Amino acid sequence: MITLNDTNGASKICLDLIQKILNETNEQQKITAVEMRVAYCRGPESIRKLLGKRGIVYVIDTSEGHPEELAIDKDDFEARCMDFWYEDKKVW
Repeated sequence: MITLNDTNGASKICLDLIQKILNETNEQQKITAVEMRVAYCRGPESIRKLLGKRGIVYVIDTSEGHPEELAIDKDDFEARCMDFWYEDKKVW
């Protein structure tokens, strides 16, 4: 499954952290995860799949797109990170 944060490595960090939590808690403990600023829901979908029956994922998105106009440098990753996803709608 392709997620937006595969491009900067954040998805691996997130899923590694979820796995660590799973490993360090007993199997009867329920886990609640929250992901904010979500686009296309692939990240929460990956978290939910990893948690299985042990957890629930809440998703919060209050954004109406990535604020390219707020980036200091218009060529920086912060400004350009969504370009691929907006241009190639076949991936989602």
